[in-house]
Amino acid sequence: MSGTRIADELRRAVSAGLYRKAEGLLAELRRHLDSLPAGSAERETALQEAADLIEWARRVTLAARAAAAAQLANLAVLPAGYRPAAPERHTWEIVG
Repeated sequence: MSGTRIADELRRAVSAGLYRKAEGLLAELRRHLDSLPAGSAERETALQEAADLIEWARRVTLAARAAAAAQLANLAVLPAGYRPAAPERHTWEIVG
């Protein structure tokens, strides 16, 4: 698969929240970059594009995690009408 195609797939995977797939695509991107001739202009350009893509993926992933954490925090706060009432008396009793 070409570097451009891998990058496009990686963008789609990160945007969709498919992080396991993105992890595999990152490994594939690395193999592609390693296959380019060392010191060539093509490799340098590809490395810079890969660095930019990885930085973008990092930022998107952090934003998604922050949004998920905020949603989770909101789930923990129930409106007053939905909270269980406190028992009016003790729920245990010693016999004997």
